[in-house]
Amino acid sequence: MSNLPNVISRGETSRLFPVLSETSKEGRATAVFLSCLANVFEYGSGLLSSVGQRVGTRAKIECFTEVGFATSKGDSKLRPDGLIVLTVGSRKWTALVEAKVGANNLTTEQIEGYLALAQTHKIDAVISISNEFSAAPQLHPLAIKQRASSKVSLYHWSWMYLLTEADLLLTNQEVLDIGQRYILSELVRFLTHPSAGVKGFDAMPKSWGEMCGAVRAGAPIGTSSADAREVIGAWHQEVRDLSLILSRQVGVEVTNRLPRALMGDATARLKSDLADLSNTKCLTACLQVPAAAAPIDVCVNIAQRTITSSAKIKAPEDKKKHKSPIKLGVKATTKNARK
Repeated sequence: MSNLPNVISRGETSRLFPVLSETSKEGRATAVFLSCLANVFEYGSGLLSSVGQRVGTRAKIECFTEVGFATSKGDSKLRPDGLIVLTVGSRKWTALVEAKVGANNLTTEQIEGYLALAQTHKIDAVISISNEFSAAPQLHPLAIKQRASSKVSLYHWSWMYLLTEADLLLTNQEVLDIGQRYILSELVRFLTHPSAGVKGFDAMPKSWGEMCGAVRAGAPIGTSSADAREVIGAWHQEVRDLSLILSRQVGVEVTNRLPRALMGDATARLKSDLADLSNTKCLTACLQVPAAAAPIDVCVNIAQRTITSSAKIKAPEDKKKHKSPIKLGVKATTKNARK
């Protein structure tokens, strides 16, 4: 207990082999993941860099589970799954972790409660983990309203994102220490087992089928429609899942290419995509593959019931046209025909 950080009153160091009830899937998954985050340098530094934290070789990452706070008003029912403490010299950065597995989804009320808890105890960030997807850690899948006075940052990692980051490190042989590489491979094995409760995006909402039928009947799609907003939200998750699947298949990080104005603004992105859906009756995405000849454009045309993928590739501009071989070829063909 004496080694606990000052921000919590109780907790346990995250364990690779947690001693928890078999029914505590979330607790086990969180403990195993946080243990790898703290003990595999390349994995921990990569994930923390995605939430704006630079981790050098002298930095120290500590992770705790089953954390609790000194009782204060409104805190008693809030039980975060973990705590991350990053120490760089004299500076400390802390983050509460809330995780869900299987079909359990995050709730707005719960996340807002953790944000308030973090602000009360001067914790820098809240990181949620679930099977829900977001285009980037800074874009949360839930519409969370934060107080202007709040200094607490909010981030989200999907389990598939955490799995993909581990898989890429192993595929590209970027983990130098053999022991750490083994630990990370065990995390991949754990997260890919059905018992872990980790899954990708597997179904559009009910409103998707209703929208498709309405569009084929000639009905317009309103930008203020609740069904349209739900469909766009599901499409964003599908695109993120596709990019992670493609990342694991090609061995490099594939991203959803977004205009710069929409990168950090989930509301603006939703508004823009709603307008496009209303005007074109299409859902679109652009997948950026490193070292590929061009981005991959994906289009789901609801009215035509088609899904297309394409890439625009410019013809080589450094090649000169050689007309003479073509003419010689024609003449040769003519002579042969005469014979």
